[in-house]
Amino acid sequence: MKISFVQLPLIGFFACEFIYPFLSYLTNTSFANLCCDLVVILLLILVSLDNFNKIKFTPWVIVFICLGLFYVTGRMMPQYHDVMYSTYNIWDMVFSPRKGIIILVLISLINDPKEIFGALRISAIFVWLAYTLRSLSGVGLSELNGSNHAYGYGFLFVTIVYTIVFLKEHKLIYLSIIAVSFFQVILYASRTAFISYMVFWVLYLLFYENDKNLRLKKTLYVIGGFFLVLILTSNFFVNLFSDLVEEMGISSKIIDAFISGENQLDGGRERTYLLASTLLKENPWGLGVFWDRFYCEYGYVHNFFYEVMIDFGWLVGGTLLLVLVRNIILILKSDDKQWKILFMLFFSLSMIRLTLSYSFWYDTNFWAMIAILLGYRYSLKEKKKNEKIVQKGGKIRNVK
Repeated sequence: MKISFVQLPLIGFFACEFIYPFLSYLTNTSFANLCCDLVVILLLILVSLDNFNKIKFTPWVIVFICLGLFYVTGRMMPQYHDVMYSTYNIWDMVFSPRKGIIILVLISLINDPKEIFGALRISAIFVWLAYTLRSLSGVGLSELNGSNHAYGYGFLFVTIVYTIVFLKEHKLIYLSIIAVSFFQVILYASRTAFISYMVFWVLYLLFYENDKNLRLKKTLYVIGGFFLVLILTSNFFVNLFSDLVEEMGISSKIIDAFISGENQLDGGRERTYLLASTLLKENPWGLGVFWDRFYCEYGYVHNFFYEVMIDFGWLVGGTLLLVLVRNIILILKSDDKQWKILFMLFFSLSMIRLTLSYSFWYDTNFWAMIAILLGYRYSLKEKKKNEKIVQKGGKIRNVK
């Protein structure tokens, strides 16, 4: 597979997941982190200089606006200082070269959906190798059995990427990668990861093709798939699978949750949501970024919508959510399958998880989804611009 120069920062971003444990073992964690950070930064600088005339500045504007928000909030809310720069250090969690918002810039550097997916396809191999080797190491299984969501979502990333590859190329080797990766999702991830994969299939079946004649057929597929999931998650099959993995000496958080019947929100989340609802009513203009790290007993609010609304207030937060929903509807209704499938990938990886857990500020998949939405909007503007040029009898540029 041919790799272009502009893909290197994005591939390097994911490849560091594979490189880091080796460097950490040979040296120490601080040096390993520094080396991996420098790899991504240097690749970003080199590609940016080489393609300076093609750089899209909107992603950079978003990054600097976010930096400004943290600076202003820190000055206005000095009580947030410890959670911003110590407990949940923004330089490690939000603005790290290998996590969070930086992927917005890395994806926007490429801006060609075909090349973006090509980079992700290669990156998925590094992610799979990284997490598989760690899970099989002496440290891996003892630490990760049924407890580490990062591993589960790493394997889910691989699963969905190679599901897309299989749907395009129909090779059995990719089906085997999907099966192995999804088995690892079941072992290490929470139920939200399982649901996320189902959501990807729902989006694919309902929106990938815009042929209205197939809508009924696709809807029946979704309904059939739903009932298949109900059957496979019945007590008989769940207990059967649980016995199988226990014989292998490992455990699964998803299976344990199904067996124990934990189908409702735990008490901690209920208390957090009640607190968030009260704070939102009392503070309609918001409490500033990272408010939940200061107020919530479990570090963050565990809900994307509460987080946005209380970060920015009813007016700004509500506007941002409406803009997001509008762009999601726009891309799902579009005929551009290349951008659409990338959106489905990152929407499935991020939004289900963010609805019940985690934080959008340091969710790499969320910022990747925003990059895809920006890339699609840019492609629409370029097409409209080229249509005007054609009408005037000029020559157009190739638009991806």
